[in-house]
Order: sequence, then C-alpha cells, then structure tokens
Amino acid sequence: VACNALQETACIVVGDQGTMQVKVSGVPLVMFAVDGVSVVEGGLRLHSQDIGILVTAVGKGGFRLSASLGAELGGIDNPMIVDGLPSANHAIVWNGDSEVGVLTATGKLAVNLTTHSFALYDKSDHLLATADRIVSSDGCLLFSLGRAAGLSAEPPRFFGSGQGTEVGLEVNGSISQVDNRAFAVPHFWTTDGYSALGVSELNYQRFEHERYPVNWTRTEDGGAQFRVRGGRADWYLSPAASRKSAQQALWTLTGAPPVPPRYAFGFMVSRWGWQSSQDVRDVLQHFRTANIPIDSWVSDFEWYTGHPDYGLPDRGDPNFSDFGYNKVLFPDPSSQLADYHSNFGVRFGGIRKPRLGNSALLDMARAKNWLVRADPQWDGGRIRDGGDRNLNFSIPEVRSWYQKQMAHYVADGVDFWWNDEGETAYFTTYHWTQAEFDLLRKKNPSGRFLAINRDHTLGLQRLGAAVWTGDQHEGWEALAAQATYLVGWQQAGAGYVTCDTGGFKGKSETPQLLARWYQVSVFMSIMRIHSVDDEKPHFPWLWGDKAEVSMRKSIDLRYKLLPLLYSLAHLQYSELEPVFRPLGYYHADARSERVVDQWYVGRQLMVAPVMNPFNQREVYFPPGEWYRFGSKQPVSVGPSVEVLYQVPLDEIPIYVPAGSIVPLAPVVQNVESLPGGPLEVHVYSGRDTTFRLVEDDGATIAYEQGAVCATDFVWDEAAFTLSWKRQSDLRFPTSFESLRVLVFTPDGQGTASRVVSIRSSGSLQLPRAAPQREHVHHSHQDAAISEIFAAFGGLVVVLGFVVVFRSRRPQLEHPAAEPLLA
Repeated sequence: VACNALQETACIVVGDQGTMQVKVSGVPLVMFAVDGVSVVEGGLRLHSQDIGILVTAVGKGGFRLSASLGAELGGIDNPMIVDGLPSANHAIVWNGDSEVGVLTATGKLAVNLTTHSFALYDKSDHLLATADRIVSSDGCLLFSLGRAAGLSAEPPRFFGSGQGTEVGLEVNGSISQVDNRAFAVPHFWTTDGYSALGVSELNYQRFEHERYPVNWTRTEDGGAQFRVRGGRADWYLSPAASRKSAQQALWTLTGAPPVPPRYAFGFMVSRWGWQSSQDVRDVLQHFRTANIPIDSWVSDFEWYTGHPDYGLPDRGDPNFSDFGYNKVLFPDPSSQLADYHSNFGVRFGGIRKPRLGNSALLDMARAKNWLVRADPQWDGGRIRDGGDRNLNFSIPEVRSWYQKQMAHYVADGVDFWWNDEGETAYFTTYHWTQAEFDLLRKKNPSGRFLAINRDHTLGLQRLGAAVWTGDQHEGWEALAAQATYLVGWQQAGAGYVTCDTGGFKGKSETPQLLARWYQVSVFMSIMRIHSVDDEKPHFPWLWGDKAEVSMRKSIDLRYKLLPLLYSLAHLQYSELEPVFRPLGYYHADARSERVVDQWYVGRQLMVAPVMNPFNQREVYFPPGEWYRFGSKQPVSVGPSVEVLYQVPLDEIPIYVPAGSIVPLAPVVQNVESLPGGPLEVHVYSGRDTTFRLVEDDGATIAYEQGAVCATDFVWDEAAFTLSWKRQSDLRFPTSFESLRVLVFTPDGQGTASRVVSIRSSGSLQLPRAAPQREHVHHSHQDAAISEIFAAFGGLVVVLGFVVVFRSRRPQLEHPAAEPLLA
C-alpha cells in the first residue's frame, strides 16, 4: 500500500487473509490479523452474511463504498462515472481491534468491524459524518448518513442536486429525473463538509423511465438517506470543505467539461419558423450590415422536414423526412453551408429529435427491436413525446446506425446539434449525444464537439454537451429564474448552461422584457435567442429603437468579454472550477448564502442584472471593496446593500472586487475576427492579483495536449506595476499582440497607458496620480506615455443602509477606447 504517497513515516501493510503489519520508517513492529477483512486492489473488502461491502480509494482522494447482495461487487459500469476511474493513493489504517479504514490525502473512510457502520473524516481527522450499517429493504439498498457530533450548531445546508427553480439553490432531497425545465442528479454537497453521489446497477426507475432509481432525502438530524433500487450500489463520498472542492470532486468522478468551439462564446440566433433560404440570408445580411455581431444560427424542425412530427401516428408517415433537408430552407445544402461559413462567418446548428417519423424506417426499427418500448425491461411506463416512435439509444447497434444516417450532415457542413425531447428514459440523451460525439470523432478526430440538450445527466458534460433551461414561458418570473438555473445546474455537474433568451412562448414579450433578458444572457455560458414559430422573432431590430440600442450593447459587451470567458472556460477544464459561481462560493456570510439573483463570473465580475419591470435593483455587496465595472465611481464597501432606481434600459449593474484583472477585447463581428485591436486590461487596484489569459486555435482539441498560448498577468499593488509573461511560443491568428492597461483606484481616480506590444514578456509601471511619464520595461520596447482618465459625472448619495441614487450614467473616458456598457 502506497503509504509514502501520503508522506507518512508510519503505516500498516495488509497482506493476504487480512494479515496486517505495522511499519515505522520501514521497520516492522508488530503483526496481527483482522477477521472478516481482506485486501483488494484500491482498498478493503468486508465479509458479512448478507451484504458484501467494498471500500476503495478513487479519483483524487475520494472513496467508493460499494454494496452488493450478490457475488459481483464494486465499480458499477454507469454513464455518469468516467471510464477507468483510477485508484487514489491510499493507506490502510487500523484503530484497536474494532475499526479499519482507508486513508487518502483528503480524509478517511472507516468501518466498524462489529457493527459494519461507517465514519467519514477529513484530512485533519475531524469527523464529518457517521453512517449506519447498509441494509436491504423492499428491493432497495439503504445507506443513511448521520450528522457527526461537534459540528457547527447551524443546521447544514445541501446543494448540488439540480432540480428546477422552485427550490432555489438549496435542496433537501432529490428524486433523480430528467424533464423539460428541470433535471435532478443523485448527488449533493453539504456545508458539513462532504459530498456524496449514488449509483445503481439499474439505469431507470420502473414504470417511470425518465427517473433514475437513486434518491436521497435529508433526515431530521441533518444527515441524508440514500435509497438505491436494485441489488448493487456504489456511493462516492468525498471530504469537501468548500463548494470549490465539491465541484472538483464531482467533475473528477464524472468528467471535466471540455472547452467548446470558440464560436459558441459568441452570439447565437435561433428560432422556430425560418421561412426560406432567402429569409435566412436576409437575416444574416441584416446582422452584418447593421454591425451586430453574430457567430451562429440555429433552426428548428424546418431545416430537415417540411412539417413537425407532432401528431404523427405510431406507424409514422411514409413521406416524413428524418435525415434529409427541407428544400424550402436548404435547396443546396453544402453550398449554402459553405456560404454561411465563408461569406457570413457564421456556423449552423440543427435541431434533432430522438425518434423516427418515416414509416419505412419505423418498420425496420421495430423489426430489429430498436424502439424504446421493445426493450425487454420495458414495463409500460409513459413516453410524453413521440409515443412508440422513439429509438433506444442504449443499444450500440442503434447508435452505429444513427451515425450512418447523420454522417452526410457533418460532411455537408452542419456544425453542431440541438437535441430536444430526449426525456424518454433517464440516460437517453446521454447515449444519443454519445452517438453524435462518436460520429464527429470518426469524421473529424481533432474537432471540438458541441450539442445543446434539453436535459442533463452527469457525464454529458465530458462529451461537450451544454444544457438549455427548457421551454421557458415569456415573463419576468421566468427571466428571474435563469440565474438559479445557471448556478444551480453548474453545481449539479453541467458545464455549460444556456436559455431561450426572451422565453420560448407565451405571447407576453415586451421590448423591455426582451432587452433585460439579453442582459442576463450575456452572463450565461452561451448567449442564444429563440422563439416559437407563431411569435415575433427575438432579433434586436424588431422591438423598437430603444430596445434595439440596449440589445446591441448587450451583444457588444458579450464580445468584449470574450478573453475573460474563454480563459475561464480553460480554467474550468483544467482546474475544474466553474465559470459561473454563486456568492456563497467565496463568502460564508448568511446573506451571500441566500442571494440567488447575483452571481460571479470567475472571481472577476459580480453581476446583478435588472430582472423586474420596475427598472429597480437591490444589490448586495459581500464583505470587501467593490468597483462598478468600467466606471470611475468610488468603491462600495461590503457587507452592504445598495438600491438602484430607474436603471436605464441599456445598463447592467456589474461590479468588480478590488484586486482584480479583467481582460477585454475590441468589439468584433465574429470570434474569428479577433484580436481586432489591442487587448484592454482592466486592473481594479486594492491588492496584488493575477490572471491567466489563455488562447488557442478555437476549433480543435489540441489544447488538451497543451497547445495553448497562456499569458500570466501579475499586478503588484505596492509597485503599481502590471507585468506579464507568455508561457509558450505558440501564436494563433486570433492571438493578441498588443495591449493597453487601465487602472482603477478606490478614490475614483484612474490611469491609462497607451498601447504597447505584448511579445514574450513585459511590464508597465503606472502613475498613481497626476499625468507623468510611466516607466515601461519590456523585452524589446522602452517607454510609453501614461494618460489620466477624464473626470466623470454622477452623484452618489448614501442614506441609511446604503441607498444609491445616481443622477446619470457614469462614463469612462480614455483615448481611442470603446465605450463600456456599465
């Protein structure tokens, strides 16, 4: 056993038949044996008369507790868990003659040899939870975690199960399922300092195939009870003192979200109801002529069939097209897609359904038992969409056949997929997306995969799948819910979350509502509009001049933020830290834990969009100093609350914690037009800080092997100096080669440099006050001239608990700089 991996001088080496030998610095001291225990690869196996128990160390120091009523034990093959999950470095520990356990770098899972109860400890040997003996009842294995003595007097809180929005971020249990506008996973993290994930040998719940047969419920003592249907179960337990460590543990088990293709970070235009190929071309031309950035467009049914399949009988329609093109929209598919790529600089994504509509294809599928209801395990459960026409993607032959039908789309130039209504069984969308992923790997082995799905199960994120928040109704309540979806679903394992900006349907859209929804979508993983076929499309120019100005500014801001968002996506992949984070990710105060309508973008921005028809916003500032993004407004100090009244329609309340670096791009018309000018590096002073800018080719998975250009920025507060160093010689057509630095200070003063070359390394020492020459040290460049921001207007009145009335929008002025949406 690899005790030295834990840097321990004393350890216990376990041999066959439970023989144990204590060694200190390699010197044997004593030998003893423990009845009922044997050593297996990665941990310990306990022998009992009714339920077999296996404790193993997995991942980066977590534990897998396996139980079985039969001979087969441990490591259930399941779509949620990464293939080949490695064992963690560990040691076997013994306490007297009653307890034995597995020790890793993160903690210990111990078992009482008499009662077969369990105890979970952190790396400092603090008890986190106790657990009763695993029991079998009514076809289920029950595992009950109890709250340990000596923990905080505050009741624990639970997060990370998904759900819809009606429960907020905090949960008290989970019925694992997939649905429109909601999903739930068999996972939680508790503020008591650990996370848990349950796995069954079964892939769906009897009679309710959209449900997974693992549920958990909070118990009265602040613990949790898992109920797993079937004769085998795995529980993955991870000591996790923070949301950060819990997220890292979850993505270690289920897979890191890869970085999407770069175009996914731009503006995506979707609708149901494109009229013709000319209609598409006219819309794209309007975006380009009006200088409104766009990177992709998406079509509903009308791209591959002349009419939807809703209402088709189970036998199908002999004239229905499942894998063709609608000639009205795509009379010449490959030429059109090439035109969209080269002349408009946009990518195309098409909707897919997990079912067939063509009679001949349905006859073939039934003959092969390829439909969901032909599954021998089918027990009569309902299917909401498509009835008896849904494919069973869990069958490998179905996935292989489906790839062959879809291959010509990839060859023609279709870029990504929009997968709808896959809730026929809990893992339908996973297997369906796997088929599309494998198809891309065959046709373009180095290409990045993107699918936008209506549901999510753990594991989908490692394929490159995003999830959208379902068919949202138009309205302020639905808009306000998007923040909870975004942050809550990331805590439940989704890597990328988007929405139907403006709402999918409801006939209650207004220019104000749509403009405010655009502002929220700026700060979601993918900024995408969508609407139903019988309503006005959500294009900016169709909703009046005032709303159009606001929407255009929101899109422009999205493109300014590309360097930040793209770098954070790389951080999410490499370090398993989510791009979007709740306030409680960093702050433990009670108010931060309760706020669900503000969120972080990395650590750099805190966004508080207006999500009500009154143009008002209450902003909570956690402890610390806070700048208004892009503004010379003096800092706010938290904890405090500011109430903003009459927030202009084109304004988004965005704040930056003191000691932050925020990189911004010029506004370009699509992501491949980067860099478009110098990188603008905002420094919000107050403490030393760093930021890593990551650039790559934007299209391939070469970044997974290190093909990136990473530039490390370091701000030295005492020296008032920004330095940088590139970590490789790689350059890409979209790489930035010059930069300008803007420094914000708490007193409302600011300093701006002129443009300097980035090259391999460099530094800029900026003045603190009046204009003077700045000192520039560069690998190949001498000096640059500093500039001071012009004074701004804006009255701030502090009343009571901090209420702010602003006379006009603060403006940040500096030479040759784009106006910032603040």
